[in-house]
Amino acid sequence: MTVKMKSALALAATALLCCCTTVSSFGVAIVAPDWIQTSTCSRNTRLFLSGGDSEMEELPAVPSANELSRRDWLMASLALASCQTAAVPVAWAEGGDDSSSRTTGPPPRITDKIYLTIKGLPRATADAPPEDDKRIVIGLYGEQAPQSVAQIKALVTQGLPSPCKPRAERTLQKEQLEANKVYNSCKEQEDQGVQMRYSTVWRIIPNLRVDLGAVTGKFVAREYPNWSEDGTVSTAVTANQPGVVSVRRGTESGFGLTICTGSGDRLGSEDLESNHIAVGRVVEGLDVVEALNKVPVITTAKQVNYMSVAGGNVGSNAPNRSCRYGGPMYCNENKPLVKLTVTEVGMA
Repeated sequence: MTVKMKSALALAATALLCCCTTVSSFGVAIVAPDWIQTSTCSRNTRLFLSGGDSEMEELPAVPSANELSRRDWLMASLALASCQTAAVPVAWAEGGDDSSSRTTGPPPRITDKIYLTIKGLPRATADAPPEDDKRIVIGLYGEQAPQSVAQIKALVTQGLPSPCKPRAERTLQKEQLEANKVYNSCKEQEDQGVQMRYSTVWRIIPNLRVDLGAVTGKFVAREYPNWSEDGTVSTAVTANQPGVVSVRRGTESGFGLTICTGSGDRLGSEDLESNHIAVGRVVEGLDVVEALNKVPVITTAKQVNYMSVAGGNVGSNAPNRSCRYGGPMYCNENKPLVKLTVTEVGMA
Protein backbone atom coordinates (compact mmCIF):
# COMPACT_ATOMS: atom_id res chain seq x y z
CA MET A 1 0.00 0.00 0.00
CA THR A 2 1.33 3.44 -0.94
CA VAL A 3 2.25 6.14 1.54
CA LYS A 4 -0.62 8.27 0.19
CA MET A 5 -3.17 5.56 0.85
CA LYS A 6 -1.83 5.00 4.33
CA SER A 7 -2.04 8.71 4.94
CA ALA A 8 -5.64 8.80 3.74
CA LEU A 9 -6.53 6.11 6.22
CA ALA A 10 -4.68 8.03 8.88
CA LEU A 11 -6.75 11.16 8.24
CA ALA A 12 -9.95 9.13 8.49
CA ALA A 13 -8.88 7.54 11.75
CA THR A 14 -8.24 11.03 13.14
CA ALA A 15 -11.97 11.33 13.81
CA LEU A 16 -11.52 8.66 16.46
CA LEU A 17 -7.95 9.15 17.60
CA CYS A 18 -8.09 12.82 18.52
CA CYS A 19 -4.94 12.94 20.63
CA CYS A 20 -1.79 10.99 21.36
CA THR A 21 -2.80 9.77 24.81
CA THR A 22 -3.28 6.11 25.62
CA VAL A 23 -6.44 4.79 24.01
CA SER A 24 -7.23 2.46 26.88
CA SER A 25 -7.75 5.45 29.19
CA PHE A 26 -10.97 6.19 27.26
CA GLY A 27 -12.26 2.65 27.68
CA VAL A 28 -12.28 2.10 23.92
CA ALA A 29 -11.15 -0.97 22.01
CA ILE A 30 -10.01 -0.08 18.48
CA VAL A 31 -9.10 -2.65 15.87
CA ALA A 32 -6.78 -1.08 13.30
CA PRO A 33 -3.67 -1.93 11.26
CA ASP A 34 -0.43 -1.23 13.09
CA TRP A 35 0.59 1.40 10.56
CA ILE A 36 -2.35 3.79 10.99
CA GLN A 37 -0.93 7.23 11.78
CA THR A 38 -2.51 10.07 13.70
CA SER A 39 -2.23 13.49 12.11
CA THR A 40 -3.56 15.87 14.76
CA CYS A 41 -0.83 15.30 17.35
CA SER A 42 2.05 17.64 17.91
CA ARG A 43 4.17 15.04 16.15
CA ASN A 44 3.38 12.17 13.80
CA THR A 45 3.02 8.84 15.56
CA ARG A 46 2.32 5.20 14.92
CA LEU A 47 -0.16 3.51 17.25
CA PHE A 48 0.32 -0.02 18.59
CA LEU A 49 -2.29 -1.87 20.69
CA SER A 50 -1.01 -4.69 22.86
CA GLY A 51 -2.94 -6.24 25.73
CA GLY A 52 -5.08 -3.13 26.20
CA ASP A 53 -2.07 -0.76 26.30
CA SER A 54 -0.85 1.48 23.52
CA GLU A 55 2.57 2.71 22.49
CA MET A 56 3.57 5.55 20.19
CA GLU A 57 6.44 5.66 17.71
CA GLU A 58 7.48 8.79 15.83
CA LEU A 59 7.09 8.65 12.04
CA PRO A 60 7.80 10.90 9.07
CA ALA A 61 5.38 13.72 8.34
CA VAL A 62 1.99 12.89 6.83
CA PRO A 63 1.27 14.37 3.38
CA SER A 64 -1.31 17.16 3.28
CA ALA A 65 -4.89 16.60 2.12
CA ASN A 66 -4.43 18.20 -1.29
CA GLU A 67 -1.70 15.69 -2.12
CA LEU A 68 -4.14 12.75 -1.95
CA SER A 69 -5.94 11.35 -4.98
CA ARG A 70 -9.72 10.84 -5.12
CA ARG A 71 -9.15 7.09 -4.87
CA ASP A 72 -7.13 7.56 -1.69
CA TRP A 73 -9.88 9.69 -0.16
CA LEU A 74 -12.41 6.97 -1.00
CA MET A 75 -10.22 4.48 0.85
CA ALA A 76 -10.11 6.91 3.77
CA SER A 77 -13.90 7.04 3.95
CA LEU A 78 -14.12 3.25 3.99
CA ALA A 79 -11.52 3.11 6.72
CA LEU A 80 -13.45 5.60 8.81
CA ALA A 81 -16.58 3.46 8.58
CA SER A 82 -14.59 0.42 9.70
CA CYS A 83 -13.05 2.29 12.60
CA GLN A 84 -16.43 3.56 13.76
CA THR A 85 -17.74 0.00 13.76
CA ALA A 86 -14.75 -1.29 15.66
CA ALA A 87 -14.70 1.47 18.27
CA VAL A 88 -16.98 0.20 21.02
CA PRO A 89 -16.94 0.64 24.79
CA VAL A 90 -15.01 -2.17 26.42
CA ALA A 91 -17.92 -3.00 28.73
CA TRP A 92 -20.19 -3.62 25.74
CA ALA A 93 -17.53 -5.60 23.88
CA GLU A 94 -17.25 -7.92 26.85
CA GLY A 95 -21.03 -8.19 27.25
CA GLY A 96 -20.90 -6.33 30.56
CA ASP A 97 -22.94 -3.46 31.92
CA ASP A 98 -21.63 0.06 31.60
CA SER A 99 -24.67 1.72 33.14
CA SER A 100 -22.73 2.70 36.26
CA SER A 101 -21.08 5.49 34.30
CA ARG A 102 -24.48 6.99 33.51
CA THR A 103 -25.90 7.03 37.02
CA THR A 104 -25.14 9.10 40.07
CA GLY A 105 -25.99 8.91 43.74
CA PRO A 106 -27.43 6.12 45.86
CA PRO A 107 -30.34 3.98 44.57
CA PRO A 108 -33.86 5.18 45.39
CA ARG A 109 -35.41 4.12 48.68
CA ILE A 110 -37.73 1.11 48.62
CA THR A 111 -41.10 2.13 50.01
CA ASP A 112 -43.17 -1.01 49.36
CA LYS A 113 -42.69 -4.63 48.35
CA ILE A 114 -44.84 -6.87 46.18
CA TYR A 115 -44.53 -10.54 45.32
CA LEU A 116 -45.26 -12.57 42.19
CA THR A 117 -45.44 -16.37 42.06
CA ILE A 118 -44.45 -17.93 38.73
CA LYS A 119 -45.67 -21.36 37.62
CA GLY A 120 -44.41 -23.42 34.69
CA LEU A 121 -40.62 -23.13 34.74
CA PRO A 122 -39.01 -26.06 32.91
CA ARG A 123 -37.39 -28.88 34.88
CA ALA A 124 -33.66 -28.69 35.43
CA THR A 125 -33.26 -32.14 33.85
CA ALA A 126 -35.58 -34.53 32.04
CA ASP A 127 -35.87 -36.87 35.03
CA ALA A 128 -36.14 -34.10 37.64
CA PRO A 129 -39.43 -33.62 39.52
CA PRO A 130 -41.72 -30.81 38.37
CA GLU A 131 -40.65 -27.38 39.51
CA ASP A 132 -42.63 -25.82 42.34
CA ASP A 133 -44.08 -22.36 41.89
CA LYS A 134 -41.29 -19.80 42.22
CA ARG A 135 -41.59 -16.48 44.02
CA ILE A 136 -40.13 -13.10 43.10
CA VAL A 137 -40.19 -10.15 45.52
CA ILE A 138 -39.90 -6.66 44.05
CA GLY A 139 -39.05 -3.55 46.03
CA LEU A 140 -40.89 -0.49 44.69
CA TYR A 141 -39.57 3.07 44.37
CA GLY A 142 -42.64 4.88 45.68
CA GLU A 143 -40.80 8.19 46.04
CA GLN A 144 -39.14 8.13 42.62
CA ALA A 145 -42.19 6.92 40.63
CA PRO A 146 -45.26 7.49 42.83
CA GLN A 147 -47.90 7.36 40.08
CA SER A 148 -46.57 4.19 38.49
CA VAL A 149 -46.08 2.48 41.84
CA ALA A 150 -49.65 3.30 42.85
CA GLN A 151 -50.93 1.59 39.69
CA ILE A 152 -48.73 -1.46 40.26
CA LYS A 153 -49.96 -1.82 43.84
CA ALA A 154 -53.54 -1.72 42.57
CA LEU A 155 -52.78 -4.44 40.01
CA VAL A 156 -51.60 -6.83 42.74
CA THR A 157 -54.37 -6.02 45.25
CA GLN A 158 -57.92 -4.80 44.61
CA GLY A 159 -57.48 -4.23 40.88
CA LEU A 160 -56.76 -1.23 38.66
CA PRO A 161 -59.87 0.47 37.23
CA SER A 162 -59.80 0.44 33.43
CA PRO A 163 -62.58 0.93 30.84
CA CYS A 164 -63.24 -1.42 27.95
CA LYS A 165 -61.74 -0.72 24.56
CA PRO A 166 -64.21 0.56 21.92
CA ARG A 167 -66.12 -2.08 19.99
CA ALA A 168 -64.01 -3.24 17.05
CA GLU A 169 -65.45 -2.87 13.55
CA ARG A 170 -64.82 -5.87 11.27
CA THR A 171 -65.59 -6.42 7.59
CA LEU A 172 -66.63 -10.06 7.75
CA GLN A 173 -69.81 -10.91 9.62
CA LYS A 174 -68.18 -13.81 11.47
CA GLU A 175 -65.41 -11.57 12.73
CA GLN A 176 -67.88 -8.85 13.72
CA LEU A 177 -69.88 -11.34 15.79
CA GLU A 178 -66.69 -12.30 17.57
CA ALA A 179 -65.85 -8.63 18.18
CA ASN A 180 -69.33 -8.03 19.59
CA LYS A 181 -68.93 -10.99 21.94
CA VAL A 182 -65.61 -9.73 23.26
CA TYR A 183 -66.97 -6.22 23.77
CA ASN A 184 -70.19 -7.32 25.51
CA SER A 185 -68.30 -9.66 27.83
CA CYS A 186 -65.96 -6.84 28.78
CA LYS A 187 -68.78 -4.37 29.49
CA GLU A 188 -70.52 -6.86 31.79
CA GLN A 189 -67.51 -6.86 34.12
CA GLU A 190 -66.15 -3.36 33.53
CA ASP A 191 -66.62 -2.37 37.17
CA GLN A 192 -64.06 -5.01 38.24
CA GLY A 193 -60.50 -3.70 38.33
CA VAL A 194 -57.76 -5.39 36.32
CA GLN A 195 -55.52 -7.71 38.34
CA MET A 196 -52.17 -9.24 37.47
CA ARG A 197 -53.11 -12.61 38.94
CA TYR A 198 -53.28 -15.32 36.24
CA SER A 199 -51.43 -13.10 33.78
CA THR A 200 -48.54 -14.60 31.83
CA VAL A 201 -44.89 -14.07 30.99
CA TRP A 202 -45.35 -13.03 27.37
CA ARG A 203 -41.86 -12.15 26.14
CA ILE A 204 -38.28 -13.08 27.02
CA ILE A 205 -35.32 -11.52 25.24
CA PRO A 206 -32.32 -13.45 26.59
CA ASN A 207 -29.79 -11.40 28.55
CA LEU A 208 -31.90 -8.27 28.19
CA ARG A 209 -35.44 -8.42 29.57
CA VAL A 210 -38.33 -10.52 30.85
CA ASP A 211 -41.81 -9.07 30.21
CA LEU A 212 -44.65 -10.35 32.37
CA GLY A 213 -48.20 -9.34 33.22
CA ALA A 214 -50.06 -10.04 29.96
CA VAL A 215 -53.63 -10.29 31.25
CA THR A 216 -56.01 -12.82 29.75
CA GLY A 217 -59.70 -13.66 29.64
CA LYS A 218 -62.04 -10.96 30.87
CA PHE A 219 -59.28 -8.34 31.06
CA VAL A 220 -57.87 -8.74 27.54
CA ALA A 221 -60.12 -6.05 26.01
CA ARG A 222 -59.41 -3.34 28.61
CA GLU A 223 -57.74 -0.02 27.84
CA TYR A 224 -54.09 0.06 28.88
CA PRO A 225 -53.11 2.46 31.67
CA ASN A 226 -50.91 5.47 31.01
CA TRP A 227 -47.53 5.10 32.66
CA SER A 228 -45.99 8.49 33.35
CA GLU A 229 -44.45 10.59 36.08
CA ASP A 230 -45.02 14.32 36.52
CA GLY A 231 -41.82 15.07 38.41
CA THR A 232 -38.17 14.55 37.54
CA VAL A 233 -37.12 10.93 37.87
CA SER A 234 -33.81 10.30 39.64
CA THR A 235 -30.89 9.14 37.50
CA ALA A 236 -29.46 7.07 40.35
CA VAL A 237 -30.94 4.00 38.70
CA THR A 238 -32.00 3.30 35.12
CA ALA A 239 -34.21 0.60 33.64
CA ASN A 240 -31.32 -1.07 31.79
CA GLN A 241 -29.54 -2.26 34.93
CA PRO A 242 -29.87 -6.00 35.72
CA GLY A 243 -32.54 -6.66 38.32
CA VAL A 244 -34.30 -3.33 37.81
CA VAL A 245 -38.06 -3.47 37.22
CA SER A 246 -39.65 -0.93 34.88
CA VAL A 247 -42.71 0.04 32.86
CA ARG A 248 -42.73 1.58 29.39
CA ARG A 249 -43.77 5.21 29.20
CA GLY A 250 -47.16 5.86 27.64
CA THR A 251 -49.88 3.31 26.99
CA GLU A 252 -47.85 0.60 25.20
CA SER A 253 -46.72 -1.28 28.31
CA GLY A 254 -50.06 -2.92 28.97
CA PHE A 255 -50.61 -3.93 32.59
CA GLY A 256 -47.25 -5.63 32.95
CA LEU A 257 -43.72 -5.13 34.16
CA THR A 258 -40.28 -5.52 32.60
CA ILE A 259 -37.39 -7.08 34.51
CA CYS A 260 -33.96 -6.28 33.09
CA THR A 261 -31.69 -9.34 32.92
CA GLY A 262 -28.59 -7.83 31.31
CA SER A 263 -27.28 -5.51 28.65
CA GLY A 264 -26.20 -7.88 25.90
CA ASP A 265 -28.33 -6.08 23.30
CA ARG A 266 -27.08 -2.52 23.10
CA LEU A 267 -30.05 -1.08 21.20
CA GLY A 268 -32.49 -2.84 23.48
CA SER A 269 -30.64 -1.59 26.53
CA GLU A 270 -30.76 1.97 25.22
CA ASP A 271 -34.51 1.58 24.70
CA LEU A 272 -34.93 0.52 28.32
CA GLU A 273 -32.90 3.50 29.50
CA SER A 274 -34.66 6.05 27.30
CA ASN A 275 -38.28 4.87 27.18
CA HIS A 276 -38.89 3.08 30.47
CA ILE A 277 -39.53 4.27 34.01
CA ALA A 278 -37.61 2.41 36.71
CA VAL A 279 -40.20 1.53 39.36
CA GLY A 280 -38.27 -0.92 41.55
CA ARG A 281 -35.82 -3.78 41.69
CA VAL A 282 -35.85 -7.50 42.44
CA VAL A 283 -34.89 -8.03 46.10
CA GLU A 284 -35.66 -11.76 46.33
CA GLY A 285 -35.76 -14.44 43.65
CA LEU A 286 -32.92 -13.41 41.36
CA ASP A 287 -32.40 -17.13 40.74
CA VAL A 288 -35.97 -17.27 39.42
CA VAL A 289 -35.26 -14.35 37.10
CA GLU A 290 -32.16 -16.14 35.83
CA ALA A 291 -34.22 -19.27 35.20
CA LEU A 292 -36.76 -17.21 33.25
CA ASN A 293 -33.93 -15.70 31.21
CA LYS A 294 -32.93 -19.20 30.05
CA VAL A 295 -36.39 -20.34 28.92
CA PRO A 296 -36.43 -21.11 25.15
CA VAL A 297 -38.44 -18.66 23.06
CA ILE A 298 -39.71 -18.12 19.53
CA THR A 299 -37.31 -15.96 17.52
CA THR A 300 -38.89 -16.23 14.07
CA ALA A 301 -42.63 -16.34 14.59
CA LYS A 302 -43.39 -16.20 10.85
CA GLN A 303 -41.55 -19.46 10.24
CA VAL A 304 -41.90 -21.44 13.45
CA ASN A 305 -45.13 -22.88 14.82
CA TYR A 306 -44.72 -22.52 18.56
CA MET A 307 -47.37 -25.12 19.37
CA SER A 308 -45.66 -27.88 17.41
CA VAL A 309 -42.22 -26.92 18.71
CA ALA A 310 -43.52 -27.16 22.27
CA GLY A 311 -44.95 -30.61 21.60
CA GLY A 312 -48.56 -29.55 21.10
CA ASN A 313 -50.90 -29.83 18.13
CA VAL A 314 -49.91 -28.32 14.82
CA GLY A 315 -51.86 -25.11 14.38
CA SER A 316 -51.90 -21.88 12.43
CA ASN A 317 -49.45 -19.04 12.95
CA ALA A 318 -52.23 -16.53 12.30
CA PRO A 319 -52.93 -14.18 15.23
CA ASN A 320 -55.39 -15.66 17.68
CA ARG A 321 -58.09 -13.65 19.44
CA SER A 322 -55.81 -12.59 22.27
CA CYS A 323 -53.23 -11.33 19.77
CA ARG A 324 -55.88 -9.41 17.82
CA TYR A 325 -57.60 -7.73 20.76
CA GLY A 326 -54.79 -7.62 23.27
CA GLY A 327 -52.08 -6.26 21.00
CA PRO A 328 -48.53 -7.35 20.10
CA MET A 329 -47.78 -8.72 23.56
CA TYR A 330 -50.02 -11.71 22.83
CA CYS A 331 -48.37 -12.65 19.54
CA ASN A 332 -45.60 -15.17 19.02
CA GLU A 333 -42.29 -13.34 18.62
CA ASN A 334 -39.98 -13.98 21.63
CA LYS A 335 -42.82 -15.86 23.28
CA PRO A 336 -41.72 -18.59 25.74
CA LEU A 337 -42.09 -22.14 24.46
CA VAL A 338 -43.69 -23.10 27.78
CA LYS A 339 -46.62 -21.41 29.47
CA LEU A 340 -45.43 -19.29 32.40
CA THR A 341 -48.27 -18.05 34.60
CA VAL A 342 -48.34 -15.55 37.45
CA THR A 343 -50.47 -17.56 39.88
CA GLU A 344 -50.30 -15.38 42.99
CA VAL A 345 -49.67 -11.67 43.59
CA GLY A 346 -49.87 -9.34 46.57
CA MET A 347 -48.07 -7.00 48.95
CA ALA A 348 -45.03 -8.58 50.57
